[in-house]
Amino acid sequence: MHDALSLVPALGLVLFSVPLIWGGSEITTAQAMVFLFLSWAGLSALCGVLSWFLPRRRRKEPPGP
Repeated sequence: MHDALSLVPALGLVLFSVPLIWGGSEITTAQAMVFLFLSWAGLSALCGVLSWFLPRRRRKEPPGP
């Protein structure tokens, strides 16, 4: 799971670069912004789902002073 979470920023970089590739096509700025927002929301949801499955570790607090 840690490896999958570390790949999420790379996926985000690829997704956020897609509107740059569209350059001369008939995609409007509004459509590109909707794509970016949905990509951001999807990446956030993906991080939430992946972090849910991370193993729960309980840190032992060091003894007090």
